[in-house]
Amino acid sequence: MAVTTSRPASPPSSSKLFWILMAAAAVLLIGYLVKSGLMRTSPPVRGVLAVSSRASVPDLSVQVVGDGSRSVSLKSLKGKVVVLHFWATWCPPCRAEFPEFAKFAAASSGESSWAVLPVSVDDSAAPVGPFLAKIPGTFTVYWDSASLANALGVSAIPTTVVLDKEGRIAWTAQGAADWSPKGVPALVQSLTHE
Repeated sequence: MAVTTSRPASPPSSSKLFWILMAAAAVLLIGYLVKSGLMRTSPPVRGVLAVSSRASVPDLSVQVVGDGSRSVSLKSLKGKVVVLHFWATWCPPCRAEFPEFAKFAAASSGESSWAVLPVSVDDSAAPVGPFLAKIPGTFTVYWDSASLANALGVSAIPTTVVLDKEGRIAWTAQGAADWSPKGVPALVQSLTHE
């Protein structure tokens, strides 16, 4: 008669456990990068821009960088198309996109039909001036203590929100936007004729 013995279950091998932990860490890292805006899950918006449903925006203000006593409210811009561009000096995608955005902002500084508001969401306005000193062009830059960004549901940067002349959201892009003449500027032009 043959005697059979059963072996106790062996614990998972250390290499198997290592790969399980690595996969979990990779998922957490990718989730963090997407949420923080450092990695996009979709390519940047290019070409013709779609207009979203027109949701109303609360009347909030942002401070002028370099002159904390001055601010601009969204209500004061009613009648103009408004381009709100949320960014930060510490954000690599923002820093990469900012020179193209700055060309549009500088070219738009004298416009009466629309307003361009580059809105820094840095912890304070202090790092904005030194960053802008390296960017050609002259335009006003604003700082938000996060109240406007939160009200508009900005969850990653860069994010661009375009408001129509009635102060309603006409278009939003999370991630780098297209600042070429066929991108955001074309959308802004078309909204000024509504």
